[in-house]
Amino acid sequence: MLLYFIFSLGVSLTLAIALLVLLINRLQVNWTRQNKVGISFLLPVLITIILIFVIYLDTQPKVLDLINLFQGNTRTVEAKSEEIKVQGNNLIIDDQTLLISPLSEKISDQKIYRFSYLPNSKIVVYQEYGDILPVILEIPVDENSTDSGPNNPEDFIDPTDTTTTTEEVDTENIADVAIPAEDTY
Repeated sequence: MLLYFIFSLGVSLTLAIALLVLLINRLQVNWTRQNKVGISFLLPVLITIILIFVIYLDTQPKVLDLINLFQGNTRTVEAKSEEIKVQGNNLIIDDQTLLISPLSEKISDQKIYRFSYLPNSKIVVYQEYGDILPVILEIPVDENSTDSGPNNPEDFIDPTDTTTTTEEVDTENIADVAIPAEDTY
């Protein structure tokens, strides 16, 4: 399934680069006034619109998911086989559409499935199934934690804090303390 994402990313990047090369080519034709058909001077505008849509809707989510893939940031959904609707390469689970490789195993009856997918492109990168799946423990993040550690804001020492600790002065031996004489001008 990981190969499906990498292949899909490669196809998206190739399409975007091919459209960019075609746009540059058509702009050069316009600049040198070599248009054979009168309306072909508007072709760069059409290619630019298509290029923007391809980058925004197809390439950009996959490039962002490449970063998520390296960091291991995937989302997980779990469903019974009766809750999953299959439409070609799409899985529809709870009104959410996920993309799955055409070479992946087909959904069988009476099993529980867990899909890990990338958050932007919704491409499934890992799938497991069985009658009973192991439980994934979620570690809650406690905002009011009193743990002591290097990232605890309560342990932070403010270098601009001007308060100093006070010491008790021994008043009996005050004569032993040398007091510098004030300079008079």
